[in-house]
Amino acid sequence: MEKEQPVKKADYPRILYIADVPVELSFAGATLIYRLLEEYPKDKLVIIQGMTVNNSKRINGVVYHNRHSTFRERLKQSKFAKFVSPFFFLRQAVVHAADRHIVRTYQPDIILTIPFRLRWVQAYRIAREYNIPLHLILHDDWLITEKQPFFQKQLEKIFIEMYRFSQSRLCISPNMEAYYRMKTGKDGEVLLPSRGVNDKIFSPNITRLAKNDRISFCYAGSVFTSDFLPMLDLIAKHTENEGCDLHIFSDIAENILERYEHLRKNHVCFYSMVDSAVLVRKMHKEMDVSIVLNSFEMEEAFRYNFSSKIVDYTSAALPVFFWGPSTGGIISWAMENGCDNVLQDNDEKKLAEQIRLLKTGANRQMNAEKMLKKRTAFDYEHNHDIFIKSISIHS
Repeated sequence: MEKEQPVKKADYPRILYIADVPVELSFAGATLIYRLLEEYPKDKLVIIQGMTVNNSKRINGVVYHNRHSTFRERLKQSKFAKFVSPFFFLRQAVVHAADRHIVRTYQPDIILTIPFRLRWVQAYRIAREYNIPLHLILHDDWLITEKQPFFQKQLEKIFIEMYRFSQSRLCISPNMEAYYRMKTGKDGEVLLPSRGVNDKIFSPNITRLAKNDRISFCYAGSVFTSDFLPMLDLIAKHTENEGCDLHIFSDIAENILERYEHLRKNHVCFYSMVDSAVLVRKMHKEMDVSIVLNSFEMEEAFRYNFSSKIVDYTSAALPVFFWGPSTGGIISWAMENGCDNVLQDNDEKKLAEQIRLLKTGANRQMNAEKMLKKRTAFDYEHNHDIFIKSISIHS
């Protein structure tokens, strides 16, 4: 069979990106879309984004249109959020003059959106009104994670319509693709998180893998899922019992830590979130085991997502400890791929056993070797190729 040829850059479609996920190097979802688009032809990409976190980390040479309002963001976080949410929905149900002007003058071949908050509604409206192919990237399950007080049922109906209407649907995990296929009758494609085009990957740190004494566990990412801090507190308890250290890369207020006895111990170190490249270098040089958590309390929401920090952990060539329910997106992926040190039970005794096991160099060596083979799933070239083929076939 003749090998399928890659799509030439000259044939890439003109993208109009409309979403509330900013295209920048900031939080997880923003970083993932940045990595997919950072090498896209600058004259074939225009971005309309509904929020921004870090203007200095954008793609150079690309036209950005911000629809961010500090006043609206404050309203969404205030005690009045429930009452003003219909206003935000109605804003997205109407295509505004500025965006119509962009569509007419730029003349995109496709609309690209990520369902997060409400700007995907406008992307869908524009695609239908102007008869432009719509393409979706799905990082989280919108039906579960987003709850609008007044228009939820109507929005769920619009979401299902949009999913069926779209020309391609790129889902972040196999679980998500299967779930949406069951709900909509439409096939999607799995697009796992990927590294950036120039992101460095390391070989295993043989010196650290040989250690059997005081080792360093690390966790990087959000801690604001309801049971993540209690889970990390238990890890802190048992790393202390084993004479190990725990390093947490996340922004946590001091007053929140007052509730957790073991996270306040001397063997636990906290760092502010840093750029992916800085994090990967530091983990490779100074850490011994990385930690992936999926929530037991929010089990339904975690069924369909995929923890993107696995990309950084595997780039640093670290062994990975997975802890969460068997239904979790990345937990089920780890089991299906034969990864070691996967704890599926919310069981403190079994947690202690895993930490004791990971203290041994032989166990970490075997874990690291397996993860090294699995990290090809997060290669830039592989995932970028999936993305380009998906948006090009139907443009």
